Parts: sequence; C-alpha cells; structure tokens
Amino acid sequence: MEAEAHDASASFLSQQDIDDELLRGSGFAHGKSRIYEFYQRSPDAKTSAEFLKQEYGTGGHSVTYRNGASGLIDYNAKGLHFQRWGDAPGITLTWTQVHRRIAELIQSDRYLADEEKAALREEQSTADVPKPVQESETVPIPIVPAKSFHITDDTLGVGGPKAKYAMNIAAIRTLKQIESERRQATPQEQEILSRYVGWGGLADAFDETKSSWQSECRELKGLLTNEEYISARESVLNAHYTSPIVIKAIFDALERMGFTTGNFLEPACGIGNFFGLVPESMAGSRFYGVELDSITGRIAKLLYPENDIRIQGFEETDLPDSFFDAAVGNVPFGDYGVADKRYDRHHFLIHDYFFAKAIDKVRPGGIVAFITSSGTMDKKNPSTRRYLAQRVDLSVRCGCRKTRFLPMPELPLWPISCFCKSATDRSKSNRIGCTSAQRPTVLRSTSTSWITRI
Repeated sequence: MEAEAHDASASFLSQQDIDDELLRGSGFAHGKSRIYEFYQRSPDAKTSAEFLKQEYGTGGHSVTYRNGASGLIDYNAKGLHFQRWGDAPGITLTWTQVHRRIAELIQSDRYLADEEKAALREEQSTADVPKPVQESETVPIPIVPAKSFHITDDTLGVGGPKAKYAMNIAAIRTLKQIESERRQATPQEQEILSRYVGWGGLADAFDETKSSWQSECRELKGLLTNEEYISARESVLNAHYTSPIVIKAIFDALERMGFTTGNFLEPACGIGNFFGLVPESMAGSRFYGVELDSITGRIAKLLYPENDIRIQGFEETDLPDSFFDAAVGNVPFGDYGVADKRYDRHHFLIHDYFFAKAIDKVRPGGIVAFITSSGTMDKKNPSTRRYLAQRVDLSVRCGCRKTRFLPMPELPLWPISCFCKSATDRSKSNRIGCTSAQRPTVLRSTSTSWITRI
C-alpha cells in the first residue's frame, strides 16, 4: 500500500511490517474487537479515519522489523509513523490509509485470528446478561517485579532531532501510564523508557516561533505539567546524552585500575545509562544516583528500581563523605556555579564543583571517573587543578572519539579524567579499589606537570 515516505531510508518497511502492526490492534484493552465491530457497520472513509485516530490515541512503542532492524512506531494525529533507529524522519501512514488496509484485512478475513473470533463471540453472547451490582469494583493491575534494565544496544539514542523528540515523547507517555497505574515497568516498557535521551540539543522543541516545530511544541506543552515543562526547557544546555560506547570505555578504565565491586555514585545520572551498562565483573556493587530533572529521574527509577536514585540537585544531597568506592558519570558543565556553602569560597564552575564534591564522597583510594568539558584540565587558571592535586592522584586522562581511545594531547571528542583519592598519609599505598600492585603508572600529584600544563 502507498504511504507517505519522508526519506529513502523508508525502504526498511515492508507490507508485512505494516500488517503486523495493524493486527496488534490499538494497544488498548479490547481495542481490536472495537475496531472489528465498528467496521461491521460499513462506515465511510472519513468516519473511519476519525474513529481510528481516536481509538489509537497518541503513543507508541519500540519494534523489531522483519528485516531485523529496530525502531519506533508512533501514533499521532496524522497517523501511524514508522521509524528505524538512526534514520530520520521515517514513513507515515495516514489514518485514511490505515482505514483502507484494515478494511482489506477484514474483508479477506485476516484481521481476527480464530481464537480472537471465539473470544468476540463470547463477549457478544454475555453482553446482555445483567451483572450483579458491586459496591466497588476495580480492575486488577498486574504485579510487575522490580528488576533493573540492562542495555544491550550500542546504538541507543541515535537519531536526528525529530527522531529523538519522538523517542522522548514515547518514553514520557509510557512513564505517565505506569505512574497512573502505580506499578513497576514491564520489560517492554523499559525498552521504551531506555530510549529517552533528554532535551540537550533539542531547544527547537520549546521554540514556538519555529514553524517546523510548532506541532511538537504544542504536543509537549500539553503532555507535561507546568513544572515539568520548565524543568525540561532548562535542561537543554546540560542534558548531555552519553552513548554506550563511551560508558563502556570508562568501565574499561576502572577495570584496568583494578576496580571490582563497591558502592557506586553517579551524581548526574540522567536516566541511568551507566547503571544499565555495568560490566559483569562489577555486578555485585551497590548503585546510587542523583538526578535534578523530575521526568528524567522518574524514568531512572523505573529502569533501575533496585538502585537508590534521588531526584534532587547534587548540592542538595546529604550523602555521607568517604562512603563510595567510585563516582562515575557525565557531569554538567558550563560557565556558571552552584550554590553550596561548603564549596562557595572556591568559586567553582559547575563541572569543577562536581569533581570537588565527588572527591569528598569517595573513600581514600576511591576512584572518580568523569566525562566533562576540557575546561577542568585545560583552563589557563590552575586553581582548580591545585585543589584537586591536594586530594587526588591523576590516574588516567584520555579521550574517546567515536569508538577508540585517543592519547592526549590530541583533541578528544569526550575528555575523560580518572582520579584516585589520596590516602591521609600519601606515603602509604593503602587504597581501596586500586592498590599499588593493580594500578597503572600514576602521574602523581606531587608533580606539577598536570597542574600547570597538560
């Protein structure tokens, strides 16, 4: 059948893929039966298209197509939108086109399977039987066990601005549905939630003057509460999505430093991608996360219910000092500070603040491994590096461009710094998680080379 193809990449979609989706029904309870019964009235195309738009509503889900490609199917006012991860913007079937194909499937007796027909006949036979009046009757919500998500897709989050917007919207709708039913996420729902990439680089979604984004702006405003909307809009500068390949590089560095298990802190955890990629060798660790944005933090809690995740600013936490064995993450950066009385006198910029506070939270011998801007280690003013040198050893400094490490001083795409917190007595090698025998050669902080110039 013809469809509105936006891109040459739409060739990934076959007729069987379209039929597979239509044969699922609308996704709501008894939706397929309602659609079938509606078509028994022989409605016209316009009435059918409007009915289908209302029945499907707005939402979506992840999918694996017949050719093995993964993607997203989104329902919106225009129709059914099929997309492959990494391709933008995909292909859309209008509701009129959906109507025509469903009518063909029903006419050829392919829309309902035999067991669905039997179930529909049973529904119809009992529809007129009066039921005893109950004082209160509730629909039971299935109990879903709390289990943390594991990321297996290295292309997670790949896509253009509109593709990322669609992934965000699908995740938010899924989040709100789960919260309305007061339950945990199913594995299928966790797949959708895991593709939330935040609003970094998506400022157009909040700009109503952009003609090409006006419908998205309206949709987003209608979906979020006022507080959620403001928080999301403010995150466009700092909601930095971290790709799996970079996260794996950091864990590889920790393993090379001899780290095994312990208490992990991620002070700007986003939806928790670091948690989802913890290697098997560190699986026995305990994980703690902090996330400022409400939507992002709530998604993280559903993805990793076994972890301790707090929705607040890092500066507001009351986490104990010298408790964690490692702090990891992609910390926010920018030309502004954070109000925290304990550190105000140092006038740290936000990325430097995260380093300073994380160092106090890890044990002597603990590791701080952060992705940040090059500002911390390359800025002309060495005061922050002097502060760090009094407390840590620089164990590893490297960059990750695409899929490989690059040694400095080549300019990396992702600057990564790993520090090992000094013991009280620096002459001793009493270190937790990275003993002298296990650690690589360390550029010790008693040398001024990394303080004054890298």
